[in-house]
Amino acid sequence: MLMPSPFRSRTAHRYLHTLDALLLSFLLVDITFTQASAIHTVPITNLPSTSSPPTPDVRPRKLHGRFLHITDIHPDEYYKPGSAVSQFCHRNKPKSDPDRAGKYGVGFSECDSPLALANLTLEYLRDEWADNIDFVIWTGDSARHDNDNQLPRTPAAIYQMNRLIANQMRETFPNIPIVPSIGNNDIWPHNVMSPGPNGITNEYINIWRSFIPFSSYQVFQHGGYFAKEVIPDHVVVISLNTMYWYDAN
Repeated sequence: MLMPSPFRSRTAHRYLHTLDALLLSFLLVDITFTQASAIHTVPITNLPSTSSPPTPDVRPRKLHGRFLHITDIHPDEYYKPGSAVSQFCHRNKPKSDPDRAGKYGVGFSECDSPLALANLTLEYLRDEWADNIDFVIWTGDSARHDNDNQLPRTPAAIYQMNRLIANQMRETFPNIPIVPSIGNNDIWPHNVMSPGPNGITNEYINIWRSFIPFSSYQVFQHGGYFAKEVIPDHVVVISLNTMYWYDAN
């Protein structure tokens, strides 16, 4: 949820690019923002004040009027190029090319994203967009699906993959505020999360320590949500933990 104050820029263009195989979308919009149900505007003066100094990534800088939205990367450490799509791109050699896993993934299939595709995409964003955006919204699902009974997911593997992606995000956007949130595939069991503090919130506060303001650590440990000022005196982003609203939780 974005909360901009009356901030103006000269353009108001919206760009949407998607990579089907990666299930990664990034959204570039003007900071003026069009009215939409998912966007609420409030003056930043309505927010509680804090005496804590601003975090290093929100120091004064040139603004571009755009932000980047990254979601559902679903990197799969077991993805094997040349394996059978019918086996989640994990094993076996297919008899025909249509059922063969490609180097950079298989669109519209039960396979998740190979690390090669995730790496290539982040490299592209670093080279082409990192210097032209004001902040990054990263809405989770940074681990593979639990769709292969022969390779069940574990909490350790989920956290390790999220730690890997978090490190890559820091390298890709070193001087840009990043606001992450928990996806339903970032926890185990899938879709299930109890009230905090718990092992999940404790783990992610360590993985995302450089993304979450120090003043929000305790709030995040209890509920998995936080607020972050991404443009000083103008825009605050609230990262919600929607797991608590999921019917199957």
